[in-house]
Amino acid sequence: MGKDYYQTLEISKDASISDIKKAYKKNALKYHPDKNKSPDAENKFKEVSEAYEVLSDDEKRKIYDQYGEDGLKNNSGGPNGMYQGATFTFHPSDPRDLFTNLFANANEKKGFFDGFASPFGSSNPFDTGIFTQGGNYQQHHPSFNSNKKRKPVKFELVISLNELITGTTKKIKISRKVQNPTTKIITEESEILEICIKPGWKSGTKLTYEGKGDRLINCQPQNIEVTIKEKKDPYFIREGDNLVHYLVLSIKEALIGFKFRIKHIDGEQVEFYTREVSFPNKRYFIKERGMPNKHGERGNLILECKVNFPEKISENQRQALKNIL
Repeated sequence: MGKDYYQTLEISKDASISDIKKAYKKNALKYHPDKNKSPDAENKFKEVSEAYEVLSDDEKRKIYDQYGEDGLKNNSGGPNGMYQGATFTFHPSDPRDLFTNLFANANEKKGFFDGFASPFGSSNPFDTGIFTQGGNYQQHHPSFNSNKKRKPVKFELVISLNELITGTTKKIKISRKVQNPTTKIITEESEILEICIKPGWKSGTKLTYEGKGDRLINCQPQNIEVTIKEKKDPYFIREGDNLVHYLVLSIKEALIGFKFRIKHIDGEQVEFYTREVSFPNKRYFIKERGMPNKHGERGNLILECKVNFPEKISENQRQALKNIL
């Protein structure tokens, strides 16, 4: 059977992962060589760390419970190296690294490492900046540090003009592959990304979410890149911070003036009246009814005239126009 990992941690064989972690913490603190100066402390510390590494991993624990220590170290486990469900060789991690990485989190930051040496050369691993809260995935997982970069996973998010004028929040479900640094086993996990669209963002705006893609050994964590694409609107065209609406006028409206009303993309009614002659491509500007910008201002709503000329006119219409003009 070899080593009895349960006895090492002083727990029962049906212990939960929470019980295992508590037992490891208790014994690791008890035998840590920086605190315990007895001759056998370091060996005890290594045994405790090895026991935790096995029993805290479902796959390793399953092999150990069935085949013992020899099963773990006999390539695939089992009497002849044959264990169905896993293929790996067990290599215990550095006990100091295991100790540091397991308890280096925001809840245990204060006081837990006081007086302990660190593999990073500081009495407190947080002093190195490696575990800075809010940092990216690579900072928290040194085993993933590598110069090998992977291309980002790209998403295109189509947003309507009325959403771009007010701002909105969209959600994207992403899936990524995550490789265990110890077992080398790759699993898949999913996450919902919330994309906050700010008022006035333009088509082509790119957002990068660092480390949200695949996390594989010997590669930098993959990024997710989201590009905003503006959905075509049936009534308005965007020109920078301005909105353009094409007015199709009859000859009569073009000559004597017109009154115009339309529902704006922000939901409000827009009215415009003129008695001017409106020649083709003439533009009228309604101030501050365009798109918002980063300065908190809004562009203009531009009404561009298109005159609908008839294909032909009657003789009476011809004579009437001659008399008028």
